[in-house]
Amino acid sequence: MPTPDPRLAQLRSALDGVTTVEEACARTVSAVTELVACAGTIVALVDEPDRTLRIADVDELAPKLRVEWSRIPLAAPVPLSDVVRYRQPIFLRSRREWLDVYPHLVHLADQTGHQANAVLPLMNGDEVVGALGVAFHEPREFADEEREFALAVASEVARSVQRVRTG
Repeated sequence: MPTPDPRLAQLRSALDGVTTVEEACARTVSAVTELVACAGTIVALVDEPDRTLRIADVDELAPKLRVEWSRIPLAAPVPLSDVVRYRQPIFLRSRREWLDVYPHLVHLADQTGHQANAVLPLMNGDEVVGALGVAFHEPREFADEEREFALAVASEVARSVQRVRTG
């Protein structure tokens, strides 16, 4: 039996006792950024009536981009929306891979300097509550263990968000 990743226990501890969705998202961004030593973390939540993703919290995003990306149509061809629509994670290992899949987002890649991204659906059972994005300034292979950890993180975050939503 594999040893549980101690970082998951740290994340659970960070999310323990949150009472609002905003607090859950803020703690997620802070904890994930620290736990994986990444360039930035973003949490976007589904807003069903508007059919959009609303950026709930983000740590590294220029003010202009923060406004531009505050609400994203679920139909938009962007990683955060894609993981919600298709319910599958996206691991972009390099800038080249990012631009091969999302060439229309070259301005975003240029402004952030991100080279690799893990973008994950926040699933609570069969329901997608949002998306989690983690960005890195260097290319990254995303070994199987990293992918498994990322999926476990997304699962913890989704449970936390849903727990505070349902009270």
